[in-house]
Amino acid sequence: MKKSVITIAASLVVVSVIGISTYADIPEVTEHNGVEQTVTGEGTVKTDPTIVTEKQAEKLMSNIEVKMPTYTPEGYKLSKDVLYDEPPEQFNNGVKTDVEVHKQIQFRYLNDSKPESYIDYITKEAEVQAFGDDTEKVTVQGVEGQISVNEDANNTLLVWNENNQSHMLVAQGDFSKEEILKMADSVQ
Repeated sequence: MKKSVITIAASLVVVSVIGISTYADIPEVTEHNGVEQTVTGEGTVKTDPTIVTEKQAEKLMSNIEVKMPTYTPEGYKLSKDVLYDEPPEQFNNGVKTDVEVHKQIQFRYLNDSKPESYIDYITKEAEVQAFGDDTEKVTVQGVEGQISVNEDANNTLLVWNENNQSHMLVAQGDFSKEEILKMADSVQ
């Protein structure tokens, strides 16, 4: 009997220790404005953007003027899914973020005949820069921007900042640099 009690007690201690360890690894999941935010470890964050309408996007992004391209390459149309994303107000390690500056809206343009291709237009208040060996300076709407073309991955990134607002075009597919610049110049 004494041996059984000790075995059960030892088992409870093991279960308790495992339970505490498992509990410590459970990520903290919160939701704000429909965006699910999962904070794990030392402040690592994964956000799950929420789908909103264009009108909701304008309301959620009241800190900037929501603009959109008026030109898109032939066959590309705005998807009905507009994505809104924002970081958590504070990470587990205590670091606070300025949600107003880092929240963003993303519009995706698709072509039914080319399902593997898309162009995302993303805008936010935080200043964004493109870096890398394949990045070059360009002019977009009279301001300096950066464009990076990765021919191996078949994608293009164009970034420009104006009036305290960042604009990004992320293109996946066979697009010329001139076509992406033309789309950027049409943003209004």
